[in-house]
Amino acid sequence: MSKQQEVCWIDKTRFKELMEGNSVTTTLTSHRPFLDDVPLYAKREWVGLTDEEIALVCAECAASAHNWNDISFARAIEAKLKEKNHVS
Repeated sequence: MSKQQEVCWIDKTRFKELMEGNSVTTTLTSHRPFLDDVPLYAKREWVGLTDEEIALVCAECAASAHNWNDISFARAIEAKLKEKNHVS
């Protein structure tokens, strides 16, 4: 599973101003000039599961050797979503 890559960096003070809702003018850099600069990332679209994928997870849970319940089914769905969305 891949880690999301930084797109650019913004200095910490300007980032704080942005998070407070202030309008700021700044230069974004493609490299990290100072250790306290904040990385910015490209937004990724979340990918859900198809009905077929959900049915497959359900069948895998039902066929497993151990007892399964709502919690184990939810964990299996969670794991499949993380896998599909490259989340560790």
